[in-house]
Amino acid sequence: RIAKPGADEIGAVGLAFNQMAEQVEAMVAEQRAFASNASHELRTPLTTMRLRTEALLANQLDAEIQQQYIAEIDQEVTHMSGLVDDLILLSRLDAHRLAVGTEQVDVVRVARSVCQELNAAITAKALTVDLEMPSAELPSVQANLNHLRVALRNLCENGVKYTTEQGHIHISFARDGAMIRGTVVDDGQGIAPEDLPHVHKRFHRAAQSRQRQQGTGNDRPYDDHREGSGLGLALVQSIVALYGGKLIVDSAGLGRGTTATIWWPITQ
Repeated sequence: RIAKPGADEIGAVGLAFNQMAEQVEAMVAEQRAFASNASHELRTPLTTMRLRTEALLANQLDAEIQQQYIAEIDQEVTHMSGLVDDLILLSRLDAHRLAVGTEQVDVVRVARSVCQELNAAITAKALTVDLEMPSAELPSVQANLNHLRVALRNLCENGVKYTTEQGHIHISFARDGAMIRGTVVDDGQGIAPEDLPHVHKRFHRAAQSRQRQQGTGNDRPYDDHREGSGLGLALVQSIVALYGGKLIVDSAGLGRGTTATIWWPITQ
């Protein structure tokens, strides 16, 4: 850093240098935090897998427990695979190595497919999911099919994760000018006002999730990766921004549900 740059041209260069140095420091700090958080998210399922594998190798478990441990290992592998896919996609977005897709994609068809993918989780929590169709057929959007699927899946998956048993999720689509507007409304745990500005940040978890992770009163310690890595909305934000769309997340507060809305450009 240059101490106390003057008011002349050399001082202006010094000021610009200091500003650039601050930006570089912020980027380095962000990358370090990202690496640390990613390592933690990967370490958690790896620890579970190691413990379960050691127990299985000891060959002292009855058949029922063995099957349970094998199922848990499979679940952790699935979780890690999804996390790695998200990290790779985010890194490509950061490096501007992800090209905008030019396919004509039916957003409603993708949404239906996503709901089918999440059907097991929806059924397990006895959730009611309404997929509202517009009266007029919607035009297709311009996208890479996988990009749109990842964005919609993360929005719907968040609704499923953070809605309590027998809760309700409403999904709707409508034309909004040159965009298709997709909205996911749930009546789940909601988001505290102080957390709303940060929901798009990577690895951010709201206060209620942090309390559940720590465990309070008679609650058992919360296995934090079960409710997601905190990458979902950051990934959605980056993807829709790539296409010139936007994401808005709103909530009236804890226990009052959440509304997540994306705007995606219509095929020109």
